[in-house]
Amino acid sequence: PATLITALQLCWWTLSVSAATIYGTAETFGAQGPATLYTIDSTTGATTPVGLTGFDRVGAIDFNPLNGTLYGIGADPVSGSFNLITINTATGLATAVGPLGVDIRPGAMSDMSFRSDGTLYAIDGLNSVYTVNTSTGAATLLGGVSSFPSGNALAFSLTDILYKVDIEAAYNVNQTNGSGTFVTSINYPNATDRANGMDFDPVTGVLFASVRHRPFGPGLADNAPTDTPFNYLATIDLATGNVTAVGQTVNNLDALAVQPAAQRVPDSISTLWLAIPAGVLLSSGSRGDAPTSRNAN
Repeated sequence: PATLITALQLCWWTLSVSAATIYGTAETFGAQGPATLYTIDSTTGATTPVGLTGFDRVGAIDFNPLNGTLYGIGADPVSGSFNLITINTATGLATAVGPLGVDIRPGAMSDMSFRSDGTLYAIDGLNSVYTVNTSTGAATLLGGVSSFPSGNALAFSLTDILYKVDIEAAYNVNQTNGSGTFVTSINYPNATDRANGMDFDPVTGVLFASVRHRPFGPGLADNAPTDTPFNYLATIDLATGNVTAVGQTVNNLDALAVQPAAQRVPDSISTLWLAIPAGVLLSSGSRGDAPTSRNAN
């Protein structure tokens, strides 16, 4: 029998993904106090408080790419021990997964980043690199990067290259032994600035960083007058080493993590339609065959 096809319409949906929302943590009293979760506008650096985490010194956060959960590392305000934590992005409240079980020096984990397979890496203030078990919180020391230990931002690229950026340079971190290979010098707007935390936008590949401006003071390198330290959101171009300021953020901003693509709301939706004119397709029989009914006797 002949099969009649009337019209076929095909539709393509084009989604315009919204600009990234960035989450960050800042301590109330410098690097030692209670940590608050903020959202950060990726185009201006403006911050909005979400809520207290309930932990101190939360200097490292990142989203797990396998489940979209925001993880962090912070100190229990009672015991002082460092724990892997999960953070509720709606309230800011954190829940302990388990203790790291290692002695972190000089007092906080500097940054952390998830590989695409869900493996979590972290770096402390003395360039020691760890993997962290996301089920128990236990940290395993891999080794260390031989570089100047100031800043110590850590992030996986979209192709799973692990980068570390400090006050002077960027390094490619060996994911087996924690050693570092020099990539490029980093050119901050001010010579004493440093990256506290960083993360790649999973949609655009842009590397965002939380940068601390540390002014020169009397008796330091250029003997300049003391000015007020502050924090700002920036982007880092690893091809050139150039750091571009986006805008000033909340004081003492430390860690940051870019919102996963799956959690973003599209800005707009456009539709492309393709119509194929009606036609007749003969699936069997000859052109002169008349259609027959399955129920005909």
